[in-house]
Amino acid sequence: MMNSFSELLSKIKEGDETAFGDLYMQYCNKIDNFIFFRAGRDYEDIASEVWIGVSLKINDFEGSEGQFQAWLYRIARNRIADYFRKKRISTVDIDMVDSELAEELTIKADNDLPLIANEEIAEMNAFLKKNLTSKEYEILFLRVMADCSVKEVAEMTERTETAVRLLQHRALKKLSRLAVIKPPEVE
Repeated sequence: MMNSFSELLSKIKEGDETAFGDLYMQYCNKIDNFIFFRAGRDYEDIASEVWIGVSLKINDFEGSEGQFQAWLYRIARNRIADYFRKKRISTVDIDMVDSELAEELTIKADNDLPLIANEEIAEMNAFLKKNLTSKEYEILFLRVMADCSVKEVAEMTERTETAVRLLQHRALKKLSRLAVIKPPEVE
C-alpha cells in the first residue's frame, strides 16, 4: 500500500495498475455498501460502472483524498440515479433484497474484519428508511456507515456543512425519541 494518497494518485497517473488496484481495495467495500443499500440486487453492476468511470477520469482528477472520496461518492450517486432512471423505479424497498444476497454481502470495516450484512442489518436499514427522510437517511449513512467527515458529506451531497450537521442532528434526534431503553431486570 502507498504511504500517501498523493503518491498513490501519482502512480496511477503514471499508469501503475497495481496502484489503481490499491485505490480500488481501499474504497470498494464502502462503495459497494453505499450502492447496495440504495439499489439492492444490482449493486455489483452499478459498482462496476462507478469504477469504470473512475478509471476513465482519474487522470483528470486533482485534489486531496477527501476531495477524491467526495468525487467517488458523487459518481456512485449519479450511477444510482442513472440506474433508477433506466428502470423507472423511484425507490427501492429493502424487502426486494433477498436475504441470501444480504448474507453474501460482506461489509469490511477499516481494520478488514468482516461483518456480514444479514437480517439484522436489513431490519435496521428498513427501520431507518421508515423513520427518516431520504435526506436524513443519506446523511446518516454517509456519516456513520461510510465514516465520512461533515466536510466530505457536504461535498458529496452538494450541501453546506451546516445543512449536513442539521440533517444529522434531526436524524439522531428522531432516532433517540424512538429508542426504547429497557431498565435492567431486578431479581
